[in-house]
Amino acid sequence: QLLGKRLMRESIGKVFHSDLGRAARTAELLGLDTPLGDDDRLREMACGSADGKKLEEVRQHDEEKYQIWRSEEPDFTFVGGESFRQVQDRMFDGRLHHAKSHPDETIVVVSHGLALRLFLKRIMSIPLGKPTPWYLRNTSLSHIEYRTDDSWRMYSFGDVAHLEP
Repeated sequence: QLLGKRLMRESIGKVFHSDLGRAARTAELLGLDTPLGDDDRLREMACGSADGKKLEEVRQHDEEKYQIWRSEEPDFTFVGGESFRQVQDRMFDGRLHHAKSHPDETIVVVSHGLALRLFLKRIMSIPLGKPTPWYLRNTSLSHIEYRTDDSWRMYSFGDVAHLEP
């Protein structure tokens, strides 16, 4: 709701969100008088056999696979899950589609931590598998512009000023 109050100062054309319940609820809680659209490309990573398990459970079950996953090996998957590369590609495709479909509008994208981090790594040219020196807090705001030369410009990143007292 705090982020929604902050965004009310902006002229928002549309809010896109992951089709998973958490992101859909967050988009609703923004309280913006703006159309909402769900998009499965904005989902969090599907971890297959590791879905729903705490990290420590995954580690105890198979330390080697846990370490490979934590290293963000681009093509590693748990059985029935997605790779980091697949998540990054679908997030990028989704964001690119929305940016090109709404060229003169400000859009809001509500997604999930890992999926957003993978998208940001791509537009910042940080290779998969390389650690990031930053952390995205929940409900942080990053202002990113898609440009006509097919590049992205970041004006702000991980901003949480709306959460501060």
